[in-house]
Amino acid sequence: AAFSPVYGYDALDRHLSIAKEYIQAGGFIPLTHIWGSEFPNQGAMLFIIALALGDDRLAQVTNIYAVTCGVLGVFALARPLRSVPLRLFACLVVLSLPAITQYVASPYIDVYVQVWILAAWLTLGNYAIRRRPADLVAAGLFCGLAAAVKYQGCIALASLLVFAVVWLHVRNEPWHRSL
Repeated sequence: AAFSPVYGYDALDRHLSIAKEYIQAGGFIPLTHIWGSEFPNQGAMLFIIALALGDDRLAQVTNIYAVTCGVLGVFALARPLRSVPLRLFACLVVLSLPAITQYVASPYIDVYVQVWILAAWLTLGNYAIRRRPADLVAAGLFCGLAAAVKYQGCIALASLLVFAVVWLHVRNEPWHRSL
């Protein structure tokens, strides 16, 4: 039987359409007839590369690749848990996220947001345990990557900042120092 991909509405209506129109135009042009096209996001950029190299099926592979990287990243970032079964369980949680279970084989950008937000939270958790500034910087970079996927990814940065300030506040220390 032939492979029959499951495309999300946004994938057909916007993400692939935007990528195809950018390719046809030979660059980034205003696409006022497609909502959200004024921001060539990270997912659309990957789809442009995939479509330029092959066809719609190659664009599907980008999400499978993102999920694979996300699962491997979770396993690596969850290293402070020190329990391999617990780290594997964290990987299963990633695979059970709705955006991933529904759209893993579809060029749908929400998969990238899920992966980057999870990476941001895990690195913030690592910072809370180890207090290495590199973990805090990485958490911020992952939030930036989530925001680069779609506007709603900015929620990741806002939630991470609020949680970080409250969670990482040191008792008997001025709030401005925690900030």
